[in-house]
Amino acid sequence: MDKAKWILTFLAILGIMAVSCNEKDFDVQNLSPDEFVSLLKNGTYVDKVGNELPNFSMNHIEGLINYLNDTTIIKEFPHNPISSRITHPKILNECIMWTIDGIRLGKKYPSLEPSLLDTIKNYSRLTNKELWMLGNNYVDWHNEFKINPSEALRKKDLLGNTTYKWN
Repeated sequence: MDKAKWILTFLAILGIMAVSCNEKDFDVQNLSPDEFVSLLKNGTYVDKVGNELPNFSMNHIEGLINYLNDTTIIKEFPHNPISSRITHPKILNECIMWTIDGIRLGKKYPSLEPSLLDTIKNYSRLTNKELWMLGNNYVDWHNEFKINPSEALRKKDLLGNTTYKWN
């Protein structure tokens, strides 16, 4: 092999390695909340991970709480496998609250889908402002739970003092 071909081959291999190193590697079985949200926001979660939620634990809630003010509309979100209903749009903080409820209640999916309805307003979807305000309940709950963790507090109904319910 002459020197020019060798250099071109070396550069091609180096380029392939650089491109493959730029794609963020992650373990789909052990996604962090940040990786989860990043995939949701860029619309690649279902393609890369599938339609199931990650196996999050109580330890992941703190990372998820960071996204409760984010009302970004996302293209897709993992859904409960027993539900044939998929409501759009999917709003990130609403989906995060649903995910947190699943973790807290020891169920992966706390309802058929991550869609909150207001029972007083003809079962309409919540506004971004209502979602943001409800997110404060989750932050308050989490702060209280960190100080005094108990099974009763873990399973507290965070929608109990509202007219909202999961769809």
